Amino acid sequence: MKSIISILKKKHQREEFNCGHDALNSYLKTQSGQDVRKNLTACFVLTFQENERIYGFYTLSSTNVISDSLPEKLSKKVPPSYKVIPAVLLGRLAVDISLQGQGYGEILLMNAFFRIVETTKSIAAQVIVVDPIDDAASLFYKRYGIDFIAGNTKMFIPIETVKKIF
Repeated sequence: MKSIISILKKKHQREEFNCGHDALNSYLKTQSGQDVRKNLTACFVLTFQENERIYGFYTLSSTNVISDSLPEKLSKKVPPSYKVIPAVLLGRLAVDISLQGQGYGEILLMNAFFRIVETTKSIAAQVIVVDPIDDAASLFYKRYGIDFIAGNTKMFIPIETVKKIF
C-alpha cells in the first residue's frame, strides 16, 4: 500500500479515525475542516492509494516563542529588541490505532519537518514548537531531539537543526 500525505479536503473520510485520544479524534472529525477554512491551521492527512480514509494527520500553524524561554545558545543570537521570535507550531500529530508502532508517526513528523523547512525559505521562523498531548507523545518527540521550553509543557527544536536532516 502506498501512503499519501496531502492537505485535508472534504473528500477525506474521518469517521473511522481512532488514535486512542478522544481530543485528537474529535478535533479531526469535528473541527479540523473549519480550522482549515478559516486559515487557523493547515491540516495534513495520511491516506492510502486505495481510499480516502484518514490514518494519520498533523497540523501546522504560525506561533511565536518568548526569546528568553529558549536556551541561551539560541536566545543570544536574537537581537535584544526581539522579545518574541517567529515559530511554526506542530499542534497535533496522531496515527490511527491500526497503524501505531509501524513508523507512521515518524513519517508524519518528517513530512511536517520537510514542509516547515521548505516554508522557511519564504517565511522566517527560528524554531518549531510542538504541543505533546501526553507523556508518551513527549517521549516520542524527545527521540528526535525536541526539548521542553523552559517553564512550559510545549517543546521545541531549532529549524537549523531540522535543516540538517534534509
